[in-house]
Amino acid sequence: MSRAARGFTLIEVLVAIGIAAIGLAAVLAVVTNTTANASSQHTRTLAGWIAANHIVRARLAGTMPAVDVTKGDEDFGNLKWHWEQKVTQTEVKGIRRLDVRVWLADDPDDATRATVSGFVGRVQTSSVPSTVSWDASATAPGNGANTPGGNTSTAGPGAPGTATPPPGTGNPPGTNTPGSSLDPGNGNGAAPPPAAPTPTPPGNGSVQ
Repeated sequence: MSRAARGFTLIEVLVAIGIAAIGLAAVLAVVTNTTANASSQHTRTLAGWIAANHIVRARLAGTMPAVDVTKGDEDFGNLKWHWEQKVTQTEVKGIRRLDVRVWLADDPDDATRATVSGFVGRVQTSSVPSTVSWDASATAPGNGANTPGGNTSTAGPGAPGTATPPPGTGNPPGTNTPGSSLDPGNGNGAAPPPAAPTPTPPGNGSVQ
């Protein structure tokens, strides 16, 4: 019987299965490592945020942190964490260094998920908060609306050139324009009254 007619032997099948198993194991290892790295990166990112938050709180506290080592627990990102904050004095007076170490509650005490270092200065803790108003709708007294791009204020009452004379006052005496038929001294804008007729003396007329 020819080889093509009798098919594969048991040894050949076992060798093929072994090769396929090795390939599948390599693929599974890659997937597992990728998942583990993504999970580790997630926890390290959260731990870094926790450490950075502690440094920001120390800067906003308003007082210089004491040179000491403090520890505590915190819930963040649906996980339980342990943190350790170490404050040391630097060579520069008024500046202290903070080292914050964070690890998961399930990790051993010597484990570290993230460590963040920062500095706190006396100027940072004693600076006066800014009182600048960023409200664009605020109106300054006597200056109109505070609108970017120009001054939109209007002149107040009584500004030169804005007063309108009340009706019926007319022009003051002597202010009519040349060529006007109005009486210069009338002042009310009306035409002068017609002149009365001159009487004729007796005896001067011609009688037919």
